Amino acid sequence: MQPDSAIERSTSNLEQAPRVTAVPGTRLSAESLIGVRLHVLVDHAAASIDGASMAGLSVDLPAAGGDDTKSVLVAADEGVWALHAVEIADGDGPGLTARRTGEVIRISSTADDGPWEMFREACRSAGIMSTASFAVTVGGQRVGVLNVYSDDYHAFDVDAIRAGRQIAREIAAAIETDQTTAGVTR
Repeated sequence: MQPDSAIERSTSNLEQAPRVTAVPGTRLSAESLIGVRLHVLVDHAAASIDGASMAGLSVDLPAAGGDDTKSVLVAADEGVWALHAVEIADGDGPGLTARRTGEVIRISSTADDGPWEMFREACRSAGIMSTASFAVTVGGQRVGVLNVYSDDYHAFDVDAIRAGRQIAREIAAAIETDQTTAGVTR
């Protein structure tokens, strides 16, 4: 049976993405502490950027030993996981474009025609009407992207974009601090 939507076509990839979570009362390793810091910042983005209803962060972090990287997705909302999977399956989207170019990528209305039709369709199916994506740059390299989503059209004005850029910088600073503390260099 063929899946009916872009989200259904992409959710099979979700199990492959590491999920960053912290269980209250458990002892955390140094690696999971950065996960907690990033989760707090992503939650902050969803709560403090005007118009945002959910947020997610896709980032490459140094693996143990510092020689390789691992891709992680930080999100509290299952909808973020599904939309991320659509971008990955399609090989392009606003988040991937923001990371590649370093530009803020905003979709004012997912109902309008434009690039990334599969992503736009998945957004509409999930009730997401606008998005904004911000590159995360550490040491001059783009290592990730903060994506924010809204259930309102034209949700992200100049102030929201400014706030998203600031939170992306805070995420970069947290990653740099973690790398410095761990003795990892890029």
